[in-house]
Amino acid sequence: MVEPAGEDSDGEQGPLEGDDLHDRPEVGDTVEVHEKEWIKAATMGQDARGNKPRQGFQFRRLVVNSTTARSDMWKELLPCSIPDLVDLVRARAVQKNDKGVFTTDGCIKFLACLYAGAQFQAGTDVWAKEMKGLMPPPNFGRFMSRDKFIRWMRYISMGKPQDDDSNDPWHEVRWLVDGQNKNRRKTCRASWLVVVDEAMWQWTGQGMPHLSFVQRKPELSRWGAKSRTCAVGNRG
Repeated sequence: MVEPAGEDSDGEQGPLEGDDLHDRPEVGDTVEVHEKEWIKAATMGQDARGNKPRQGFQFRRLVVNSTTARSDMWKELLPCSIPDLVDLVRARAVQKNDKGVFTTDGCIKFLACLYAGAQFQAGTDVWAKEMKGLMPPPNFGRFMSRDKFIRWMRYISMGKPQDDDSNDPWHEVRWLVDGQNKNRRKTCRASWLVVVDEAMWQWTGQGMPHLSFVQRKPELSRWGAKSRTCAVGNRG
C-alpha cells in the first residue's frame, strides 16, 4: 500500500516507475507518482515461485489448440463416453422390447436437443414447424423426431439399481450427476489461479424430466439449479 506523503492529496495512485524487482521501493521510501509524492507504507511478499512458468487450465487427455472444437471439450466432460451411453440405452431398449435403432450420431443429436430445449420457456413446442409471431419455429424435428427423443429420455433416466432411492428426487439421474463430478475431477487439471463464484439457472420446466414443474408466485427464480463455479483467473 502507498500513502500520500503530504497531509492533503487527491491524486490517484498509478503504476510505480520501473518494473524490475530490484528497482521497487522498500517500505518507508518516498516515490513520485503522477507528480505527487507518496510513501510506501506496506508491501506484499513476493511469490516464492518467482518467474517460473505457472500451470494454466488443462484437460488431462485432450490437447487444446486452434483446431480444438468446443464440442470436443464438451465430450470430455460427459459423465461417461458416448459409446458407453449408447450401449446403456440399447440394453434398456431391449428390456422394453423396443426394436428401434440407437446410434452414436443419434445420441449426440439427443443431447443437443436436450440442452437446446432447456433454454426455451415452459410450454414451447420445440418441434413446431410454423412461425409464431416474429419468432421462427424451433423445428427440432430436423434433427430428431419427438418420439425418438422421448425414448432416449426414457432409457437414460431409468436410473441404476444402486440409485433406487425413493427419498432422493434425483435418483433417476443420480448416476449422471455423480458421474459428471467424478469425470471432471479426473479430466481437468486446474489452473494455478482460479476465482470462485456461484452460478444459478432458473428452471422453467424443461430439461429435467425427473422433477415436476409447477408455476408458483410471486417469483420463479428460487426454482432452478445452483452450482459453485471456478473461473480461470488469467483467462476469464
